[in-house]
Amino acid sequence: MPKLAANISTLFVEVPFLQRFAAAARCGFQAVEYQYPYEWQPQDIAAAARSYSSTPLVIVGDTNLPDLSWAFARLLGQYGDAFTSAGSGFGYSYPSPHEAWMRIDRILADKRHFRFRSYEVINKYISDHYAITSELELVP
Repeated sequence: MPKLAANISTLFVEVPFLQRFAAAARCGFQAVEYQYPYEWQPQDIAAAARSYSSTPLVIVGDTNLPDLSWAFARLLGQYGDAFTSAGSGFGYSYPSPHEAWMRIDRILADKRHFRFRSYEVINKYISDHYAITSELELVP
């Protein structure tokens, strides 16, 4: 049986965005994805995701927050960061295809449940951001 994520940007549009996590869970989805969440605060999105799933949380995407940002530390600082845990170099992923000079794309995970084994920036022009990848393992 394939494991699929519900794209809550396009599914369950009859309910407010933060309630779509619950709608996806009721339909049996154990993972969600979405685009353009900039209307909502990151801590509200994380809280909505946590409250409707017993699965440990992994957050992946463009946070638009640099490393030393007060907002990043306050809103997302409790999660483990793939680059700081397993990356090397600068880890810059934006802007692409030019000389990247910012690290605003992140892979974050619940520190109690995951350990990062690797982190890599894929330096191929795909969009205005370089892709990032990481390998995680469950902590026993």
